[in-house]
Amino acid sequence: MKKIIKLLTLVLCLLLIGCFDSGVAPEEYFDLLTMKINDVVTSDINLENEIDGHTVIYDSSKPDVLSNDGKVTQGKEDVVVTLYITIVIDGNEYTDFKTITVRGTDFYDSSSEVAEFESLFNSYEKSKYTDDNYNVLVSLFNEGKVKIEASKSKEDATKVINDYKEKFDAVEVNISTEEKLSNIENDLNSILVFNGQTVYSDLTLKTSSLYNSSIIWTSSNENVMSKDGVIGEVSEPTSVTISCKIVLDGVTYEGFSINIYVDKKEIPSYYSSINLNLSGVELKKELRTLITTTHKRILTYNDLRQEIAKTDKDPNNGNNLILLYTRVSVPSKWDGGTTWNREHVWPQSTGWSKDSAGGADIHHIRPTNNSANSSRGNKPFGEVSHTENNRKKVTISGYGQVDYGYSNSNFFEPLDEVKGDIARIIFYLLVRYSDADSKPVTRVSQSMEMLLRWHEQDPVDDFELNRNEQSFKIQGNRNPFIDYKDFASAVFGVSTINLENNVYYYFKKEEFYI
Repeated sequence: MKKIIKLLTLVLCLLLIGCFDSGVAPEEYFDLLTMKINDVVTSDINLENEIDGHTVIYDSSKPDVLSNDGKVTQGKEDVVVTLYITIVIDGNEYTDFKTITVRGTDFYDSSSEVAEFESLFNSYEKSKYTDDNYNVLVSLFNEGKVKIEASKSKEDATKVINDYKEKFDAVEVNISTEEKLSNIENDLNSILVFNGQTVYSDLTLKTSSLYNSSIIWTSSNENVMSKDGVIGEVSEPTSVTISCKIVLDGVTYEGFSINIYVDKKEIPSYYSSINLNLSGVELKKELRTLITTTHKRILTYNDLRQEIAKTDKDPNNGNNLILLYTRVSVPSKWDGGTTWNREHVWPQSTGWSKDSAGGADIHHIRPTNNSANSSRGNKPFGEVSHTENNRKKVTISGYGQVDYGYSNSNFFEPLDEVKGDIARIIFYLLVRYSDADSKPVTRVSQSMEMLLRWHEQDPVDDFELNRNEQSFKIQGNRNPFIDYKDFASAVFGVSTINLENNVYYYFKKEEFYI
């Protein structure tokens, strides 16, 4: 029988050679045609009806799924179709076929999400954990991988990744007491930045920090500022020393001390047209009119390369500026964005592009380190778990590794000493630009309540006051939420302005830098 088959095959080949003398065998044509058709398809196929002057005819085994002219109709499940391909050469027909899978709409390939999950797991260095804790990570990884592979959609797989990242982050890393104390001090940096500064309202002094530690505060003058951070009545700048102790794992350690000045300021005449008894939408309308009509100079994104060097200048080094997230001082001369770039606090993708007034507003754009800017991306601001794995660091020349906040897959949380600045910028944008009325605050922040809390917890300091003053000189308008604390709660919260008890912010000096 085998000999008969071989003989028939030989005869067939001789017949094909005899009737096909163009120099190209039919199988070569079939190769050229089929290589252009994918094995798995989800959309229409471009079927060639001619090759080298020869007619090509197609016949589908399931024309309701894949028609003879290449139109694809997906169902919920995958369907295997045999596509017969016939080439007519000199009146002779030669036929071959290709098997094609028409992918169903319910199909989901989780391979890319599995790879993402593996990459995430590999970022948790084994050396940072005890053997038992690392085994917990491995167990969580294996469990999560099975769930991702069983996911029915990219959305489901991404949710699993995010859920397991939170579980990974909850596994405690093994670090020394010295490292813990250093990290706690970094967590309290929102108070450290006030050292040598003048404050104009109550300070929020944390009573707890990382690793379930407790913070105990003392004041050198309770009449000026209490151990709870509440200021007393002062008629002129008055100095006070605030100190802390850290209670960690039942042991009390000496913390740090800061020397500050407490003072009160008057509201500037810029707001003389504002009815301070208004609140909510009515107050917002009046402020919008004021800061819009006084916005005399509309900057371009290119203008900011020079103007930011003025607004964010380092008070201790006139050739430098202070970066937003890291708070370090770097040369202010523009070098094409290598040393610092221009950060849209409200990301362009959800707010204003750099070609619009809102995207080049000096009150909005701040200088940042490139890596920190890129890492934040377009994530909304929010509050995330302060685990070691969520902690964000960047290496800056002259400073080494610098913390600049915490981040997970959903939100970016800046350092405490930056939070109030962020909130007041967002408040300004929501009032200044009428198209912000159609932009939900959740595009840029976890919630308005969080922003109001950040505004209270991180009060305006001298640097921010001066920045507002310099921006006023450049652009013509001011950020009301820097000048006048209670505008925030009056416009976005529920309380109204109390003129007798309110603490005002205003920088009166003609020049901050000498």
